[in-house]
Amino acid sequence: MNAYEQKQEARRERLEARAERLVEKSSEAHRRAESYVAGIPFGQPILVGHHSEKRHRKALDRCWKATDKAVALGKQAQEVSRRAESVGNGGISSDDPDAVTKLEQRLAELEAKRIKIKARDHESWELSNLAANIRRIKQRIAELKRPAPKFNPIDTPLYSVTLDVEENRIVLKLKERISKEAFKGLRHQAWLWSPTRNAFVKKLSAHALMTVSWIKIENEKEKSNESQENEIAQNP
Repeated sequence: MNAYEQKQEARRERLEARAERLVEKSSEAHRRAESYVAGIPFGQPILVGHHSEKRHRKALDRCWKATDKAVALGKQAQEVSRRAESVGNGGISSDDPDAVTKLEQRLAELEAKRIKIKARDHESWELSNLAANIRRIKQRIAELKRPAPKFNPIDTPLYSVTLDVEENRIVLKLKERISKEAFKGLRHQAWLWSPTRNAFVKKLSAHALMTVSWIKIENEKEKSNESQENEIAQNP
């Protein structure tokens, strides 16, 4: 496996381990729910006015809450398990360093399939669908082979922007706490926060590099000073 495939496999293993932990927590909640009513005979109604009423109601309340938690954890486990199964099954990613080779192999398979279809009786839609897929893959190969635009790293008192070619990412690293408006602006420009990097990232592409020039960031101090100046101007 190449580095990208190893990363995908590690991600799948993390998700599978998380799903297992959620299953165990769900089972634990189920066992806890059963323990709350273990001393109450099955079908026993609440004896209103009896000294056991309060204890009975409290036990049932705890049981239902633990059951709800068990069900919720079970659903989370199913979702995480589904995500684990889908890792690596979403087609050929541009992040894969072998993406061009794999796409070219896929293109050759489709070209061979088109020759076979032409050699027999076939429906018109078979060739049209195949041709559309071939065009799409050729376009992706051309885009991946296109040289990336020149990029000079950016370094300001507030942030820096660099390229991580191996990970196929543009990395925007903040040096100071920024205003909420600036944070929303970055999200609006499709910058995604990466907790592992402690930075904003974008998938590397010609368009993404162009959007670097759109960055506008103010730190909280500058925003506060600006607000004070505006207030003074409005209320001299």
